[in-house]
Amino acid sequence: MTAIRPVKVVRCLRCHNLQLTTASRFFTCFRCRTRNRVGPETVLKMFKDINSAHAALVRLKAGPGRPP
Repeated sequence: MTAIRPVKVVRCLRCHNLQLTTASRFFTCFRCRTRNRVGPETVLKMFKDINSAHAALVRLKAGPGRPP
């Protein structure tokens, strides 16, 4: 049986794009193609399932005071 990898909401250090990843060491930004290290400076939240991670990503991208 395989272990379920946690889903992370991450922010690119170069362009500040928000995206989801299951990477454990590095992820590549979809917007600017920069390779970022997964760590405290890039990981905003961690989730066990993709549905709650996607909902959090939508809320974060909407910004404060704007509905998703």
